[in-house]
Amino acid sequence: MLKIQLIINIIIINLNTVFLNLGWGMTVVYSESSSITSIETPVLATQEMDKNSVNLYPNPSEGDFTLELSNDWNVSTTQIKIVDGLERVLFTKSVENYKTFISRNLKSGVYSIQIQNEKQTLTLKLIIQK
Repeated sequence: MLKIQLIINIIIINLNTVFLNLGWGMTVVYSESSSITSIETPVLATQEMDKNSVNLYPNPSEGDFTLELSNDWNVSTTQIKIVDGLERVLFTKSVENYKTFISRNLKSGVYSIQIQNEKQTLTLKLIIQK
């Protein structure tokens, strides 16, 4: 008999938004105003980078955060995207340094921070709490 264990992490952002981590790289964002706003699966890419190659802080944030990339990243070709629960790209920036400060007026919720260049990709979750 095959047994599968599913561990679900639930993060309640506020009374209207819940973030569910279903494991295996799948997440669901539920918002009272629009039911399920996002179902995400892992991004396929040429090389998935280790999360230790990036430092995102503070997380949770009130809107301002810093992204630090390790020397494993080729910053001259790397872009950062902020994506909301509806998969809308809210912000795109070409990386100029290994340390990038980002200040955005984002609503409370869970956002994906996509970091990508021609050879590497990584998606992190950023929680905005105001």
